[in-house]
Amino acid sequence: MVTMDAPKTDSIHDELTARLEAPDAVQAPGAYRVEDVLKVSSVETTQLVYLRVSGGRELGPYVRKLIARGSGVGGAYRSLYRAQSAGKRFRQLPRIVSVADTGRATEVVMEHVKGATLREVVDAARDADRATLAWLLMPAVCDAVLELHEGFETPIVHRDLTPRNIICPEADPATPVLIDLGIAREWREGAEADTTRFGTRSYAPPEQFGFGQTDVRSDVYALGMLAFFCLTGRDPGPEDRERGFRCSPIGPAWREVIAKAGALDPAGRYQGVRELKAAFQAAGETEASIQAAAEVEAAPWETGGAEAAQSGHETAAGGAPAAGGADGKKDAPADRPASRRGAQGGSRVSGAGVAEKPPRLFTLRNVIVLPIWAFLTLMTFYLPFSPDMDLGSKPVFNLVGYFLWLPGLYALVAYALMDRCWLFARVPALRGREPGLVAVRMVLAFALITAGWFVLAVLGW
Repeated sequence: MVTMDAPKTDSIHDELTARLEAPDAVQAPGAYRVEDVLKVSSVETTQLVYLRVSGGRELGPYVRKLIARGSGVGGAYRSLYRAQSAGKRFRQLPRIVSVADTGRATEVVMEHVKGATLREVVDAARDADRATLAWLLMPAVCDAVLELHEGFETPIVHRDLTPRNIICPEADPATPVLIDLGIAREWREGAEADTTRFGTRSYAPPEQFGFGQTDVRSDVYALGMLAFFCLTGRDPGPEDRERGFRCSPIGPAWREVIAKAGALDPAGRYQGVRELKAAFQAAGETEASIQAAAEVEAAPWETGGAEAAQSGHETAAGGAPAAGGADGKKDAPADRPASRRGAQGGSRVSGAGVAEKPPRLFTLRNVIVLPIWAFLTLMTFYLPFSPDMDLGSKPVFNLVGYFLWLPGLYALVAYALMDRCWLFARVPALRGREPGLVAVRMVLAFALITAGWFVLAVLGW
């Protein structure tokens, strides 16, 4: 159910309704005072306004949009206004106060939703918290889009789902509200194409640029790109698609969902937002379980990790919050991950329920490789100070070779030969990284050192 009677706890809508129904809130020409101009485009001006009423008082603030008549945009506001006037209530869409044609413009007045945009919320979050944030907010954003897709006789496609057009209200940050329905449109059966070159490029699908008619799958595409933004803190670009959306903040489960939602061919995407919401929830649960297991595996084995693993199936204080449902209730995941505090100790628990020791540093391979690496490195550091050492005519070149190039070569060879399980489980900078990507970066760094070293030789230093 995406529409419902006004709940008594819906303070935002109840307060607005009370103000609008007050006897002295009669609208008149020039009754609105413009406080600020929020946005201006070729077809639309968005203002923050206050309603002047009797006694010299003002009500508000409200958002007023002046949309050029004949521009082909703004029709969704009329549909939403008619539905709300007929008694439907939408929890995650703004309340429309009035829609009126005035001269050359259509005037739309709506509630001003106080809160932070999704972009502001993600920018303020720590990198380590973004996966949890995506798990919390993306299913809730899907609920908001479902109000457009399922709350009307004909689905309304938003077509401009961006981090700036989603507000997390102060009163309920976990229930995001969609704003800016200017280019939203009703789906028309049989149409081959619709308005072209509208929307924000990073979030708009190909069909929105003249390659077909937009439908609910167009919003599926944008939601996939929004998930990418929530996880990485940046807008997706063409290079991200070329890499299959592979980057360190995005785990395999999230990457698979984003790639399918963002398929260039609509037939290859999730066919509806409800299906995508379930995929978001499953991806969040999977990645949280992997993270919890990694934390348990990296914790000291002696401190009794079986209890930490057990907490992975309980409601823990540090577990990821549930996503907001369309009815305002929270859909709790079946299995919440262990909290960070609960996962600070213990062994890894296998699928059979048997506790296993975490990765060890002193495996047979490491016992052979690491002492040889340490001996060669120490000897290299000692050689420049040896009484018999002569740095010759190129002292800087030789010193860089002894203190940087040779130790780098030894480290690269040792990394290739050693057992790296302990390294990736215990070193914070490497935890969660892909070993292949780390190796590539090490080779590139060594290549830069080598290039600089030869430059010193050419300069005669």
